[in-house]
Amino acid sequence: MDKQDMIERFVKFLKDYTDDEGNRVYLNKIRDILTVTPKRSITISWEHLNAFDPELAEELTTTPEEVISAAEDAIQIVLQEEFFRKELFKIHARFFELPKTYLVKELGSEHINKLIQVEGIITRITEVKPFVSRAVYLCKDCGHEMVRLQKPFASLIKPNKCENCGSRNVELDVDKSTFLNFQSFRLQDRPESLRGGQMPRFVDVILLDDLVDIALPGDRVIITGVLRVVLEQKDKRPIFRKIIEANYIEQLSKEIEELEITPEDEQKIKELAKRKDVVDVIVESIAPAIYGMKKEKLGIALALFGGRTQQLPDGTRLRGESHILLVGDPGVAKCVEYNTNVLLADGSIEKIGKIVEEAIKRAEENGTLGKVDDGFYAPINLSIFALDTRTLKVTKARANIAWKRKTPGKMFIVKTKTGKEIKVTPTHPFFTFENGEFKTRSAKDLTAEDLIAVPRGFHHFGEEQSLNSDALPSLGNVLREIREVLGLSQFEVGINPSTYLHYERNEERPTREHLMKIVETFERVAISEKIDEAVIRKIELLKLLANSDIFWDGIEDIKVYTPKDEWVYDLQVPEHHNFIANDIFVHNSQLLRYVSNLAPRAIYTSGKSSSAAGLCVAPESIIETNLGSFRIGNLVEKVIPHKVEEYESVDAEKLGLAVKTQNGYQKVLKLWKLKAPEKLVRITTSNGASIIVTPETKLLTPSGWVPAEKLKGEVLTVAGPQSVSVELIQSPYEYVYDLTVENSHSFIANGFIVHNTAAAVRDELTGSWVLEAGVLVLADMGVALIDEIDKMSDRDRSSIHEALEQQTVSISKAGITATLNARTTVIAAANPKYGRFNRMKSLPEQLDLPPTLLSRFDLIFVLLDEPDEKFDSEVAEHILKVRKGGTEEIIPKVPYDLLKKYIAYARKNIHPTLTREAMEEIKRYYIRMRKTIGKGAENEGIKPIPITPRQLEALIRLSEAHARMRLSEVITREDAKVAIELVEYTLRKTAIDEEGNIDVSILEIGKSSRKINKMDRVLNIIKELQDLEDYGAPRDEVIKEASKQGVSKSETEKIIEELKANSMIYEPRSGYYKIL
Repeated sequence: MDKQDMIERFVKFLKDYTDDEGNRVYLNKIRDILTVTPKRSITISWEHLNAFDPELAEELTTTPEEVISAAEDAIQIVLQEEFFRKELFKIHARFFELPKTYLVKELGSEHINKLIQVEGIITRITEVKPFVSRAVYLCKDCGHEMVRLQKPFASLIKPNKCENCGSRNVELDVDKSTFLNFQSFRLQDRPESLRGGQMPRFVDVILLDDLVDIALPGDRVIITGVLRVVLEQKDKRPIFRKIIEANYIEQLSKEIEELEITPEDEQKIKELAKRKDVVDVIVESIAPAIYGMKKEKLGIALALFGGRTQQLPDGTRLRGESHILLVGDPGVAKCVEYNTNVLLADGSIEKIGKIVEEAIKRAEENGTLGKVDDGFYAPINLSIFALDTRTLKVTKARANIAWKRKTPGKMFIVKTKTGKEIKVTPTHPFFTFENGEFKTRSAKDLTAEDLIAVPRGFHHFGEEQSLNSDALPSLGNVLREIREVLGLSQFEVGINPSTYLHYERNEERPTREHLMKIVETFERVAISEKIDEAVIRKIELLKLLANSDIFWDGIEDIKVYTPKDEWVYDLQVPEHHNFIANDIFVHNSQLLRYVSNLAPRAIYTSGKSSSAAGLCVAPESIIETNLGSFRIGNLVEKVIPHKVEEYESVDAEKLGLAVKTQNGYQKVLKLWKLKAPEKLVRITTSNGASIIVTPETKLLTPSGWVPAEKLKGEVLTVAGPQSVSVELIQSPYEYVYDLTVENSHSFIANGFIVHNTAAAVRDELTGSWVLEAGVLVLADMGVALIDEIDKMSDRDRSSIHEALEQQTVSISKAGITATLNARTTVIAAANPKYGRFNRMKSLPEQLDLPPTLLSRFDLIFVLLDEPDEKFDSEVAEHILKVRKGGTEEIIPKVPYDLLKKYIAYARKNIHPTLTREAMEEIKRYYIRMRKTIGKGAENEGIKPIPITPRQLEALIRLSEAHARMRLSEVITREDAKVAIELVEYTLRKTAIDEEGNIDVSILEIGKSSRKINKMDRVLNIIKELQDLEDYGAPRDEVIKEASKQGVSKSETEKIIEELKANSMIYEPRSGYYKIL
């Protein structure tokens, strides 16, 4: 079909196509552009074109460039013939509704230069820049003009010399050239389209002219465009990268539309909603393998359904999303029995019971023994062996806390195929490897098919494992994904293809030797191509596995028994969270991951994305400043000389300090002092220069910024490119140091160019800064699951603070300022500071979370595993039935797929409103609780507040969610009662003051009203007494006066320490206090 024929056919289509009512669809669209909405493009449905002219529609998908050009020429003819426009008025033809929509991972070489439709989520986006589509070059000598048409995905085409006179004095004439707006973004597979362990694929998309600035990071879109290929730069092999030149962007509604709900599904959903016990069966279908926890499961279910978001006439948005926080005991009953043998760092073996009992005895004598509801803990300084989960090597570590706890009603004996045996509590976790990821599985969930991690090559516990069975876990899915991303066939992986095929099909477990050869092949190909970071990480994981100190031992037998001993024991090991006992890696792990599969759009992350040390350098690193050369440690210690807990920073602007960077001297904004991590990286160049940094610190290399732990080849130094050797070392320092530098976010230390921020991202396509969406933005209109939220950095914490309340995330970095939507339900998990939850202390005292953040959660559940013979017996019976094959115990009452669709249907279609009865119920409860303010409280000072308008909002949201769960358009009194009962249940667990009354001040400001009153009294006493002596108020007098006012000696001592820590008082001389 020639172009003229195509133009004629398009003219006919544009003029003659009518809808069912006889309207000329496309003539009306062109008329609207000229009169109503001044746009520069019309959208054309491929389905309309296919119905009118199937041959032309087919031609469009196979040779899109010519056909789209013909369509735009046809629009110009229609403008002249139908609307009498003589002058050129450029209107683009944008096509949508193609017959097939692909995922990013489905794009292949067969789609090159074809018109395709791709669905995904935008993860990063560049700024808008000018692109020269028609470049006019001018010869400076003879004035001859030369025109070169440019492609946005290809290199600039420029004439080498003048076509007329041969002169090389040729320049671009900007005024005569034609420029269009240009922008690119990265399109990635939607998280919900990936199966567990799968890596998301991505493709870069080019936008031109009126397509720019249509979408933001976190938006789900369908792109119609032409798949182009570009030769990888710096690559000598004929390998190309894929780029989509966009023709049309359709933003998908952020409502839950990804799930296809058929009429049959809708019928099942409505039938389920008719059941009287619908709420109970839904709650019981959430994590059915976990026994009990009905209140917690109901809270999670209500968060998944969510309340109704409302937009008020003044533009205010009332959020419908409920946020849930689970506070767990990371070591809840994760203990072993007395006679379990622990491997010490000197090679000796000691029984854990003896170790812990001796530590507790010492702590009793020293007055350092801690108590929890069901046991004791004591400080210990014990050198042991542990598995370093970053290197998968056995390393020396230190246990710092010893635990002794009440034995649960039932325990497990786990026996492995190599004869190892250990007695543990039901929730005790073991290391396993599933779907390409390290995971932990509790004893009660282990099966005969599981492999658990035990030390490899250690002879301390008897005979060494038979290494002829030293195979690794099945890795088929990971191997196949990496191989396909790298474009390799099964004949190109470095080992016998038949053997490899067995590994990829999971018919055999790979040997270390074979896996190492496969990894070497993967690495060789990955280095020569620009491969996504996620793929690189998977390859590195395989390499670690092949070289690891882990033997993967099979499970021989698991038995439940009734223990006779009163106590069980545990050791807390900072950073590694494991030790070697009975020749098995004994782990004390965290909680929460089962919700991510249920939520229609859920993204899981961890607050502990990087160590507290972050991006830092060793104290002796030399930096050059405007005041001279300094060791960075000496410089920072001058302004932060005292000890710090985790980290501390000071504002350095007033110091007038500037540091040398690759762009000259730049102002230093902040100085940082941080606790050093256990491991650091030493980098040494071929000419002898070296620097010690944290593993995450980035150094400049010829190919960009690379974290120290991943460095290979060369780095850029002030002396030019240098080849380097990299070594992971035990940290000899207590602290490491950093600078916040204006503009450059980097500085020069020991001659190396060091990057000091992890969030700066550059686009490979254009080299410009890009905006990249994080988990809260990617989970917009969905659910974000955040484990270890208490380990978050301050920067992330401020972002989540904004997201929880305002439902947005604001960014101002590298010249890009933006506010992104994060209309997200957050379900988070946190761990108590000291490993176990202590009922004698308030919740804020035990969490590394500010009260301002705590108060944003509608429901806070404290998960405690307390010995209870009846409950323990029921748990054991539940577990035994599951073991025996009683699948009815763990098959959810509502099938998983149906429950997911039920939630999606309810969130999209059900928008319940409050009835008069529900309003009265909530109002009555609110007023009744408010009336208790001041009852039984002190005569003066701040009164305990049992409920605030914030809890009232939570009650409304939870009532709406409960109605939604029943597919009801109205909120009844029963819905309100459930919400009230749940809110009161969580408040009674988390906001009870010293006298047993609910006081939300505990969550709002971190202290009860009574505690604040007592602090005020002590402060007033110090104020009154401070002038009686030269050095201030004497300690004994303050305690004596406070006891007269109802504050005990121990309380007064604690309050004094707190007032000092908060800089409200100071101590001019030991035992004397003055107010600041």
